Amino acid sequence: MSGDLPFACTCGTVTGTLKAKAISRGTRATCGCKDCRAAVKHLTGKTVGQVEIFLTTPHHIHIASGFNQLSALNLSPKGPHRIYATCCKATVATVPRSSRMGFASLTVDRFTDPSATGPVKSAFFRTEADGKRHLGVPRAISGIVSRGIKAQVSGGWKRSAFHGPDGKIAVPIDLITPDAKAAAYDI
Repeated sequence: MSGDLPFACTCGTVTGTLKAKAISRGTRATCGCKDCRAAVKHLTGKTVGQVEIFLTTPHHIHIASGFNQLSALNLSPKGPHRIYATCCKATVATVPRSSRMGFASLTVDRFTDPSATGPVKSAFFRTEADGKRHLGVPRAISGIVSRGIKAQVSGGWKRSAFHGPDGKIAVPIDLITPDAKAAAYDI
């Protein structure tokens, strides 16, 4: 579809698109929670303060190439799946354990034109000196809930780019070891 937003891993092996209609319906946000930052540190060795994400639904995401290079990093046995490209360790998305929730957050710096996702509208787990921990969270949560309900009603949750027809993750799972976890959370 014209207007779809392409994305790729760092080395270009994994490519895909976000549907054009999802761009105006999603929410660009930043997250500075320990889990998001630990995942980046574990995969890339880099320490970051915030991760830019685009909140959307997984049925608006299409993987064009390199699906066999995707894996799911799990920081705990019950936490979300952090999808990454094994070829270059680039974070791609975070999705819940089951597709039934109809939720995905794509890593903004994977997009060929990150500005196409608009300005940051929400910020989770901020560390700025102004003392405000979160900004725009009600708007982000409202969007997540409304998109999730629409995915339930329309059956869109069944067409997740990262889950199989049974709702379970369709890529290999990489559960972090205790030693690697301790190193990743040393941020």
